[in-house]
Amino acid sequence: MMANKKLHPSVQKFKRFIQTHPLIVKEVRKGNYSWQELFEEWYLLGENDPKWKAYTTEREMEEHRQTKEDDTFAFFQQLAKTLKNVDLEKIQTYMKNLNEAIGTIQGILSEWQRNQKDGEGNGTTGSNGQRENPFSFRRD
Repeated sequence: MMANKKLHPSVQKFKRFIQTHPLIVKEVRKGNYSWQELFEEWYLLGENDPKWKAYTTEREMEEHRQTKEDDTFAFFQQLAKTLKNVDLEKIQTYMKNLNEAIGTIQGILSEWQRNQKDGEGNGTTGSNGQRENPFSFRRD
């Protein structure tokens, strides 16, 4: 009769959780916990709480460890595949252009700082009475 009743989704999820943590069943059979106590703790703590790690078997722990290793291996395989497709000459060209741009910016900043030290950048005017531009470009 009980099998015909549909269980609440959280109870169904708890049953699946128990299947992946078989040592919990042994604890209930020993009388250390009741199913109600375990359900309440599971419901409050969630299934990822460190408390539940003690109730997994060595086989489940090994499967979990193997899954993590497989994921890591797959990540490095994908990384190696991506690196194979990288055009190193393009990257070198981009780095060269970036280096040149940084050098140009550094040159402008050092020129501006030198003008600041000479007093031109603090409100003084040039020899013709006009304020000089810190970026000395000629006009056409």
